[in-house]
Amino acid sequence: MLCSTGCGFYGNPRTNGMCSVCYKEHLQRQNSNGRISPPAASVSSITESLPVQCTEGSTQETQSTLDSTSTPSMQPSPVSSQSLLTESVASSQPDSTAVDKTVPETEELQASVSENAEPTPEEQDKSLDKPKQKKNRCFMCRKKVGLTGSASRAVCNSCAGVWVICDNILELGQTHRIFEYKHKLLFPSPLAALQPRHRLGVAIGDQILDLSVIKHLFNGPALAKHQHVFDQARFASFLRAEGIIFHFRAFVPQASATMHLPAHIGDYTDFYSSRQHATNVGIMFRGKENALMPNWLHLPVGYHGRASSVVVSGTPIRRPVGQMKPDNDKPPVFGACKRLDIELEMAFFVGPGNKYGEPIPISKAHEHIFGMVLMNDWSARDIQKWEYVPLGPFLSKSLGTTISPWVVTMEALMPFVLPNPVQDPKPLPYLQDKEPYTFDINLFVAIKGEGMNTPTTICRSNFKHMYWTMKQQLAHHSINGCNLRPGDLLASGTISGPEPESFGSMLELSWNGTKEIPLGSGQSRKFLQDGDEIILTGYCQGNGFRVGFGQCSGKILPALSNP
Repeated sequence: MLCSTGCGFYGNPRTNGMCSVCYKEHLQRQNSNGRISPPAASVSSITESLPVQCTEGSTQETQSTLDSTSTPSMQPSPVSSQSLLTESVASSQPDSTAVDKTVPETEELQASVSENAEPTPEEQDKSLDKPKQKKNRCFMCRKKVGLTGSASRAVCNSCAGVWVICDNILELGQTHRIFEYKHKLLFPSPLAALQPRHRLGVAIGDQILDLSVIKHLFNGPALAKHQHVFDQARFASFLRAEGIIFHFRAFVPQASATMHLPAHIGDYTDFYSSRQHATNVGIMFRGKENALMPNWLHLPVGYHGRASSVVVSGTPIRRPVGQMKPDNDKPPVFGACKRLDIELEMAFFVGPGNKYGEPIPISKAHEHIFGMVLMNDWSARDIQKWEYVPLGPFLSKSLGTTISPWVVTMEALMPFVLPNPVQDPKPLPYLQDKEPYTFDINLFVAIKGEGMNTPTTICRSNFKHMYWTMKQQLAHHSINGCNLRPGDLLASGTISGPEPESFGSMLELSWNGTKEIPLGSGQSRKFLQDGDEIILTGYCQGNGFRVGFGQCSGKILPALSNP
């Protein structure tokens, strides 16, 4: 457990829940006042300080009172509120025997702490001979300078920005117990500078739930043995834990959060599974009669991308340089890409992998798909045109691929499942699947150029337009025995619908640069300009609710002048 003072270090029950440093200072304060350490609050008094709504709907609500004779030094600080919440959650578990055992243990701790805190006569004489004036310190980093706030909760300027005030409701899903904070509590912002290690979080609206803080609450049969996965920097360990399903809602402000890639991506594969997109591109470069390549309707076409250049939303993208051949009658030239494009895609993370040499049958493919993210697969069209023959895109794609930080699990998406598209000709048996696995996900692309106050939406599409399903992609990927691993990323390819406004790339929206894409305020684009910010969003619309994917954004930086 963390120190009850909120310093961020681990505490000990035998020291009133404090770390050794805070407990030492606590004893020094008591000794300087000629008093011994007060006993810890009992579990019964802890429970009385919080209203609890149990699963059965019964409500307990009592108001804890303070001793009217207490001196100012005896008044509780926000530390007591934080420990109250932690211990009350633990004491409210359904197992009544655990609660019964907690009270005597707490009483033993009280006696132990009181006895250990009793100063010796030599210590009392020393404190009387040399009284020390207590200096305020930042209660997080222990600094003595630049302090603000109360004496009991002084914070230095550098730490003040990474703590947030939380006074709302925490609801924990499977038990459905609701704890309403009686006091405003100080909580560290998830992923903030105070604790710079990467941690797992779950998005609820504009809030983040820091899973490492509440991992002890997942004590049901599915998660009790897997609580350690919530301390991982990324969810690779979680992906390996088969059969784990969790539902919860909790609220912690995310203002100071820094987003990171949700997993270490070992391998990244990009498919080409939108029939409308493949048809549009084929018409541009080969004509309507040869729009689709002969193999396209028989298998999910794909290629292996560059995992190292997959970046999280918000990461700037540098305009690439490379070889191009704008004039077929002249030699190639070297320079900055002039046809930088976006590709509206979605991708899924592999959950449990498969052994090398053992394909994943399509009937079990869904067991290996963890969840989905938004993706923008940036593309340098002029570089791609020159380099892609005969092996496909290379530098034109590895310049960067942006994904959203939030992974929406497949369990959350199942209410939005749709029948699979009719596939003609019928695919080979290993790709045949009767179970619906197409999803109704509304997708949007917006551009905010320099000087624009608000972004302009240039594309409105939907994931349901995909021809090949994720299960078919996964089954095809592994049919040769290729082993997939937890955290591998498989992308859909550009998602385009039947209407021009649903085309998922600027190549299609401008029809290979032959027409302008209006942005309003007198601005238009054919391809991206320096300073343009691209914002991808998506959501599933339910009856009175939405399941969102957050944002997938990136801003274009100028090319390097001397690469």
